[in-house]
Amino acid sequence: MAKGKGTSSKKAKQEYYIVAPEYFNSVNIGVTLAKDPKDLLGRTTVLNMRDLTGKLTLQGTRIKFYVTDVKGDKANTTVSEQEVAPSVIKRLTRRRRSKIEVVEDVSTKDSQVVRVKTDVFTAKRATTTQRTAIRNALSLEVKNVAKEKQYSDFIQEVAYGKLSTQLLGSCRKVAPVKRIEVRKTELLSRPKPVITKPEEKEQETPAA
Repeated sequence: MAKGKGTSSKKAKQEYYIVAPEYFNSVNIGVTLAKDPKDLLGRTTVLNMRDLTGKLTLQGTRIKFYVTDVKGDKANTTVSEQEVAPSVIKRLTRRRRSKIEVVEDVSTKDSQVVRVKTDVFTAKRATTTQRTAIRNALSLEVKNVAKEKQYSDFIQEVAYGKLSTQLLGSCRKVAPVKRIEVRKTELLSRPKPVITKPEEKEQETPAA
């Protein structure tokens, strides 16, 4: 029998829930459609920390989640990037003060490689010697913190501003630093995407 008009053999799109990693309480952070779960791998979604945590003080930070595996109708993620809004950095930049940018690739305790971009704002214009001392102190501290922590713990400290506070304490020992912002972090060693099919019941073997 011939197929009637309007009959389509195309596969319908299925709804999938995008889930934050455990270190962000595995909350649902979005819904998306896909014909095949493979189409979800590598897909990203960006969320403001205020929306993620409910804390108004964190609204200047955005988190990018990257789909690493799909299990059933859930697309699980990890954090691939964190970034402070450019408007926040602009407000911190003042005349007669120095802004020192430091970029460092660090390895966490679980061998994840992260590029950390940090902005240091001094209380007054910094000398060349002070700039060098700040860069050296900050680079050393970031490396030391990262190597002692799992990536999940490290990115939480970044997102909640705890790493910035720790770096500020270290840099103030060598120069009059007013504020430090971890402007952006990027996960360079992304995990290999995986698709897990729902568990199927074992078929009973018919009796002989």
